[in-house]
Amino acid sequence: MAAVGLVALATHQPELVHHARAKYSEAINHVNNALASPVESVKDSTLMSVISLGVFEHVSNFESWVRHVKGAAALVVARGKSQFTRRPAILMFNQVRADMSAACIQSIQPFPDDMRELQEEATKYTDPSDAFWLLGVLATQCATLFASVTAKHRGIPLPRDMTWLHFLEVSIALQDDFQYVLDILARQEPYITIHESCESAEFISYNGQYHLYQTSWAIRLWNNSRMVEIIVCEIVCWLINKVLAENPAYPAEGRLKLKSRLQYAAQIMSRRGEEILASVPQGLGLVLLPDAHKPQLPNVSGGYMLIWNLYTVGKSPVISYQNRLWVIKQLKDVSRSAGIAMAFQLAEDLVRLERKIN
Repeated sequence: MAAVGLVALATHQPELVHHARAKYSEAINHVNNALASPVESVKDSTLMSVISLGVFEHVSNFESWVRHVKGAAALVVARGKSQFTRRPAILMFNQVRADMSAACIQSIQPFPDDMRELQEEATKYTDPSDAFWLLGVLATQCATLFASVTAKHRGIPLPRDMTWLHFLEVSIALQDDFQYVLDILARQEPYITIHESCESAEFISYNGQYHLYQTSWAIRLWNNSRMVEIIVCEIVCWLINKVLAENPAYPAEGRLKLKSRLQYAAQIMSRRGEEILASVPQGLGLVLLPDAHKPQLPNVSGGYMLIWNLYTVGKSPVISYQNRLWVIKQLKDVSRSAGIAMAFQLAEDLVRLERKIN
């Protein structure tokens, strides 16, 4: 925790960088010692340390963060099915599952089978109506679907029944499942929309309105859900175009249905993108709930929370030129103000994408 806290503070106090690195090295040594012990390696404290050190790496480098996520997943698997009898263990599994889903989606890898088996076991100990748990399950399915579709597109041999139509059916069902679970989330974690005054000298939101959530946790839960749903919609759109292009004799009625679903998916992507952008002011600490205390700057947690959400919106095929520029600016501001190097890397990737499009 000292390493993570110091690297955040080092944004405005550069002299702390050396201390942050020293604490990080110290923590790594402690973790390595714990991992060498059959008893210490499966303790909650060891897993929590690996998760926390992953945050340290996420601030600076994606590949290093992925290695930490895989390390945390290996620990979760080593802890076995008996871990789920304790509530704290389920919460930590949720965190590792969320990180692993994100890592798999961004690197186009299927969700690991051993983690999926643990998820099935953990389901016995969780509330079946909990939106967080249900959305996590959908994220793991999205990761595996994305990897399978990509593998088929690249010519990698797959079972014969895994046709484009099969993947399209799976992706549409997954998209419908998101609608169902997001309805549950809306009841469990409601938020309000604030419209900025037309007399404002400068809007803090991208289009004059923003959302207010009860907690930063709610922002993260909503936005990660929206991000994965956008990716599912992108898969749906790609598969529909693929099916129609490769089947010119596709029945007229079915073709109309697919084109209608294509339009629906595009609308969902646009709506979810706007919702993510509307969360940015509160996520970055620019606005607060009426009874909240003003946070200390820099708001590193907000930047850490938002960068992949912003990147997903920025590369969406339905985003406007103006909104992509706004996303690029937000990512660069996060990189500069919160010291998150990865944010600048993602911003530059969007700049290259915009140049390629134009």
